[in-house]
Amino acid sequence: MSRKLKALGLALIAVFAMAAISAATASAEELFHSSEAHSIIRGTQVAEDTFTVNAGTVKCKKATYNGTSSATTVKEQRVKPTYSECTAFGFVNTTIDVPSSCEYLFTQPVAKVGKVDIVGCLEPITVTGFNCWVTVGNQNNLGSITYTTGESLKAHDLLIHVSLTGITYTQHSKSFPGCTAGTFTNGTYTGTSTVEALNTAGEPIPLTLE
Repeated sequence: MSRKLKALGLALIAVFAMAAISAATASAEELFHSSEAHSIIRGTQVAEDTFTVNAGTVKCKKATYNGTSSATTVKEQRVKPTYSECTAFGFVNTTIDVPSSCEYLFTQPVAKVGKVDIVGCLEPITVTGFNCWVTVGNQNNLGSITYTTGESLKAHDLLIHVSLTGITYTQHSKSFPGCTAGTFTNGTYTGTSTVEALNTAGEPIPLTLE
């Protein structure tokens, strides 16, 4: 009988331990908060972000991310990227076409670290370089995204530190050296952006993650 009681006691300890771990994990999940139910989300890169593929690197002097939020508290946030003044693989005047349906979905962070999905793309995002063009379609769980709190002059904002690996992309060769045609899964993306929330009047409002 004592052995059965001991085994039961150990089993109960294990159950309580798992429950405690689950509770700790749940409590570590964070939410995006803005001070108004309807807010405009606007992000701008702090420096040139870098997208690296087999053919080389892609950089843009201007990158913005725009979305909206319909509640003061949300688990995830969608934004639409726009890129301009780009170079790719050593060539200037590169265009990056983002279809109107494509968005980046920043999923719920845990302990200030999250991931991002590329969603809604009816056609892929296309980087058109002089010697090579690269397409990137829908994909999930790209990470990691690390959040820290910045502070602008009028309201709190967030800094998003991007370090993505394992991006799937397809290279389309133009018969120039350095661009091998094919689909690969070794793409990387690094950079930092500042993200703020605005009210419908265009005024900055607090944006936090907690």
